Amino acid sequence: KFYREIGARGADDVSALSLLEKRDPVPPIFLVHGTADRVIPVEHTRWLIERFPESVEYVEIKGMGHEDPFKKGPPDLNSRIQQFLTRNLSTRTE
Repeated sequence: KFYREIGARGADDVSALSLLEKRDPVPPIFLVHGTADRVIPVEHTRWLIERFPESVEYVEIKGMGHEDPFKKGPPDLNSRIQQFLTRNLSTRTE
């Protein structure tokens, strides 16, 4: 359904990036990435930040791997996520 809303024919016609590029405005995005991630290179996240600087809030954790930030990340990570969600989610009353 969402694909049709943005003018795509289906999942094969879109990538995560193309979905963002078709949104106006690009929604707020919260990203957490460890610099030692061997699954997804941290450069991918840094590129997203460069591409959508007004939409991305980013926490980069030096020396952490792919799942480590949520297991051993900074003590304020959960509160930062909670603050982001509070700022950016609205309840609909329609």
